[in-house]
Amino acid sequence: MIFCLMLASSGYSQGKEARKEANKARPKYIELGGGVSISSYRDFATSPIFYTGAVGSFSAHYHRFDTTKETRYGFRFMGGNYGFAVGNETASSSVSSLYLDFGKLYQLPQLSNDKYSIKVGGLFMLNGNLRSDPALQNTSFGYEIIYNLMASAKVSRDVSRKETKSGKVLFVKYNWKPRRRLLSYRLNVGVMNANYRNGYSYISQNSVINEQPLFADYENSLFQGFRMSSALRYTIFLDSGHALRFGYIWDAYTTGEEEAKLEMANHLFNVAVLFKL
Repeated sequence: MIFCLMLASSGYSQGKEARKEANKARPKYIELGGGVSISSYRDFATSPIFYTGAVGSFSAHYHRFDTTKETRYGFRFMGGNYGFAVGNETASSSVSSLYLDFGKLYQLPQLSNDKYSIKVGGLFMLNGNLRSDPALQNTSFGYEIIYNLMASAKVSRDVSRKETKSGKVLFVKYNWKPRRRLLSYRLNVGVMNANYRNGYSYISQNSVINEQPLFADYENSLFQGFRMSSALRYTIFLDSGHALRFGYIWDAYTTGEEEAKLEMANHLFNVAVLFKL
């Protein structure tokens, strides 16, 4: 009996050491990116009209990954002007949004091979919006916090160039060396959706008594609303160990209240540099 326990303990220790070595060997990157998002939103608490705009984006993430496991966390800031035009009526809204995210993925060996890697895991997302629209007068200023726990699935395909390719197109010669490249698609679906906001757009009676608390009449709503997002990324690894990444990120959510829900959708085109640590 004691001998069996010693064997089991030895096997566990060896497995733990192997996992430590695998984690130590897993490449680590700092990813800095920028892009443009075609975005739209509407807040039924103030108006059912869609505001749309092309807004700028900056992001910074820590990304540690290989074919078997990955960890990614960081932030994205998006800001710019949205607007609408209905007949002769126009209005402009300034929106700033900060997104925080933390996610982990683990490979499914039974569904993966040399070309494809399929992973599943989870993602926690939290974003805060700060909005200003002078045309709304006493409801011109608004802010809210949206947070979601999401189930994630990701498929990656190795599209590396294995051999040197050379030739000529018209009068231009090319000589392409072998290059590691990775194409991936990730889908996230909200399983716990929540928000912290004030239903009828930030109108509070506190100003009557000269008080302006930041979150007056705000309520925390759990398991309400829906969110879904996806990320299509193409990564080119450089000889230096760093990488370039091109991505299309889609994100859409609703807070789900019947009369005062907020809806927002983003179509982000992003370019990033991955600095290997």
